Amino acid sequence: MLLFSSPMPDHTVQPRATALWAVALFFSGSLDVALADPGGQPSPTQLPQVVVTSNRLLASVRPFSSSSQPHPETLPNMGTEQYSDLQNGLGNVALIQGVREPYSPFFEIDWSVGLRASRTAGTNGAFYGATLLPQISATRTGLRSSYVLGAQARLGVNSDQLTRIEQLDFTASGQYELDRVSRLTGNAGLTLSQDDPNAPGTSDQIVQTPLVARGQIEGSFLRQFGRLGLSLGANFLRQETGDTKLVGDLRRTNKDRNTTRLGADLRLQYELTPIIDAFVEGAVARDWFDAPPARTRIFQDGWDYSLSAGLAGNWRDVFVVEASLGYGLRRFEDVALDELASTLYAASLTYSPSDAFAFDAQLSTTLTPENKGAGDPASVDYAIAAGASFQVAPWVGLRGSLSQSWDVPVSGSERNVTFSTGVGADFALNKNAALSLDYLYTRAQNLPAEPEDAQEVAVSLTWSK
Repeated sequence: MLLFSSPMPDHTVQPRATALWAVALFFSGSLDVALADPGGQPSPTQLPQVVVTSNRLLASVRPFSSSSQPHPETLPNMGTEQYSDLQNGLGNVALIQGVREPYSPFFEIDWSVGLRASRTAGTNGAFYGATLLPQISATRTGLRSSYVLGAQARLGVNSDQLTRIEQLDFTASGQYELDRVSRLTGNAGLTLSQDDPNAPGTSDQIVQTPLVARGQIEGSFLRQFGRLGLSLGANFLRQETGDTKLVGDLRRTNKDRNTTRLGADLRLQYELTPIIDAFVEGAVARDWFDAPPARTRIFQDGWDYSLSAGLAGNWRDVFVVEASLGYGLRRFEDVALDELASTLYAASLTYSPSDAFAFDAQLSTTLTPENKGAGDPASVDYAIAAGASFQVAPWVGLRGSLSQSWDVPVSGSERNVTFSTGVGADFALNKNAALSLDYLYTRAQNLPAEPEDAQEVAVSLTWSK
């Protein structure tokens, strides 16, 4: 429901968080429609990374009333210096009715720019590449609210003179505490991405993969009623997929993948003990496609439903685990298409005993309708991912990741399988500059074709504020 990435440590205090490679399983269930380019697999230029998530209903507080940022009305006798300490280094502050409120700078700006050189060799040949990695964020924190604006890009060119937007992200998020037991949260994002046509598993007929634009808006209301917590959310998604450039200067339109999606979800969570919660979660979504697949002329419009129940445990935010069992259903508007249903298994595991070490792993389940235009049957798709980070010393650390995905057609055995694993090391040259070394191995097989693989080595230099 909510996915949070682990924040990067301040470069003025310690180098970028890094990882000691580990493998574990984390199961998380979701219901969605796969909209990726057929045959397209994760690009081997994607760096290994660690994603630490917490699936608790109210992740930052337990119970919700124990907010880390107290409200002014709860501190009538607190001195300005005491309250300034609680604000944890927010910068310049002004005295407002006996407490300190940040006013300058209005936004705290962080930025970085990196340059990455890589060499990839595998089934599809050997390639050299260069990638520019700019990033900027602006954070505003108040007594009741916090807001973050961000932008980052991966702009690459390889030895084939292929220039592409690997990924371009614009994000905005915020939260506002209505009172001690109620909160509003929201986020919006726009992403442009383009897969690597040389990645394992990509069709040899594809010269240039399509540019995919994805815009999303999400909002939620969270409320604590004693031991019972409630979260009500809504989301909007719009995706546009450009043309695929094929051998012979041919182009294939992808209008049947342009889609609009509206959804809502509800989660109820009850505190059984100070550590263990029980929860029930349901979601519903509606999809509209701009055009039907050319071969069938049948629109894929339909409804998605999911319902699950399970247990969640949180031991001081050091060890967080969640497990559930649910059911997902995809029902099409056109009666010519059969509905698709599957059992959804969900669980999660995160372990972060200190600022120096963090571990996270996950497995997601996705229902994918039949795509006759690409020859893909309806399937239940699975993806496992795991990663860890470890700060070896104040100036060096290690990190690593492991992932595998496969899809199981409703009328057959496994069809497409992709595996990747990588390790990396980061070195802080000084408080502003860092050097990174990476290795990534990727293997993909789209049956009945033979498997393909690729190995990548890369070196990056990053300068940050």
